[in-house]
Amino acid sequence: MVLKPGLLEVSSSNPELGDAREELDIDYQGPEMSIGYNARYLLDILQAQDDLRVRMIFKDHLSPGVFRPEKGDDFLAVVMPMRL
Repeated sequence: MVLKPGLLEVSSSNPELGDAREELDIDYQGPEMSIGYNARYLLDILQAQDDLRVRMIFKDHLSPGVFRPEKGDDFLAVVMPMRL
C-alpha cells in the first residue's frame, strides 16, 4: 500500500494469479508512506467486521498497524507489516 494525501494505492502481485492495482480516495493528510501487509490478513480483517469504512492507524512502515471500524469500538485488529 502507498499512502499519499487523499489517496491510497493498493497493489498486489502473485506469480500464479497476476498483478492487481487499485486507487481509493481516503482521508489522509500525512507524509507519503509505503507499507506492505499480507493480503490474506487484510481480507480477513475486512470480512470479520460489518462497517463499510475502516480506520487504519499507522506509526511508520515497520510498526504494527491498527484496524478499527470507522464508528464504534467493537472490533480491533493489529497486523505486523512485511518488509518491502
